[in-house]
Amino acid sequence: MTIGPIAKKIPTERTFHGDTYVDNYEWLRDKSDPDVRALLDAENAYFREQTAGLGDLRDNLVAEFKARTKEADRALPYRVGDWWYYRRTFQDRQYPAMFRTPARGAARPDLNTSFPEFPVWDGNELALGEEFFLCGGFMPSPDGKLGAMSVDFTGDEHFTLRIFDIETGQIVDDSVRNIGYGLAWTADSSAVAYSRVDDSWRQWQVNLHRIGDFNDTILFQENDERFSVDHEQSRNGKWIIIRSASVTSSDVRFISTENIEQRVKILDRREGLEYTAEPAGDQVLIVHNANRPDFEVASAPLRTSTPEEWDPIFVPEEGERVDYVEAYAGHAVISMRSEGQTQLRVMRRERPLSAASAIGSTPPLAVTSDSGTVSGNDDAATLAPAQPAADMPAALGAPAPDAANA
Repeated sequence: MTIGPIAKKIPTERTFHGDTYVDNYEWLRDKSDPDVRALLDAENAYFREQTAGLGDLRDNLVAEFKARTKEADRALPYRVGDWWYYRRTFQDRQYPAMFRTPARGAARPDLNTSFPEFPVWDGNELALGEEFFLCGGFMPSPDGKLGAMSVDFTGDEHFTLRIFDIETGQIVDDSVRNIGYGLAWTADSSAVAYSRVDDSWRQWQVNLHRIGDFNDTILFQENDERFSVDHEQSRNGKWIIIRSASVTSSDVRFISTENIEQRVKILDRREGLEYTAEPAGDQVLIVHNANRPDFEVASAPLRTSTPEEWDPIFVPEEGERVDYVEAYAGHAVISMRSEGQTQLRVMRRERPLSAASAIGSTPPLAVTSDSGTVSGNDDAATLAPAQPAADMPAALGAPAPDAANA
């Protein structure tokens, strides 16, 4: 049997916490070292040689996967401002593209009919001439004029923030490099919040970049290396939600998109307490494990509070686990697991949320994949956004095998 390339040993001493050990392969970290590239080339050549007889099998597997994949498809649209945005994939094209269509009233575009659509960006065009392409995230500005996306052309998930004119495609600002995941706009469409990563690719900062300004503002910094940070824009567009989490603890704060000095910390960090928070008008919906390991949902005033002040609105039964909650204008939707199956539960918001308003005993809810309408034993409920500026119903568009339920 042919033996593949063997990496040479170059002993290097490394010391951590007072202990010293020898690493024979530290030299492989230097990607600019010609010997590293030569070893990788030899490894790839060895792989091709050893798998040369599998060409037909590879081709057959690819063909079978493609035969079972709907390559030309369109995702559920979500609304931002005066536009509905959605992704499309195409037959025999590697990357998706983003499109939008003007909003006409409150109705969502009917995916089964034709309607005017306008391109926002096309991953296949962005990838031309590049060895690699990945879109880490995209967010249109509240005024609908600009788009912010994170792009990676190297494969190391160190993204460049690209802000562009949606109508012309012209790049307005791409001065921010080496960012992580997560994008959020300020309300006036003048600045974008993004994340920074450290040497171990831990997201530890959320910064605010004002278009055309090289002096970015640190919105939040996590110095505890046990914690990593993620952020997103709230569904109603009013808040930047920042969550810092370790394996066993977390904390959440909101920063106003209208005034970054206006901030709300939901709860001071507690060891062993994990939670997420979703703004819902003058309330906040909290998924937490303060009372049970499989989490529950509570509501609280939109201010700093403690678990003792939280009002439980949904406590799952034994064998159920709550994943997250999303707030809409008239409903809150709980994503959870029950008996190993993903389920949705809906709570109406015509009155203040309380335990009595949860439809916790209903069977799995039917979700039509074309309209985002949720129905159970009660009347059907269309999930309108908390505000038209930030409807994100796409999470409801996962058809089950019978194509009727989700």
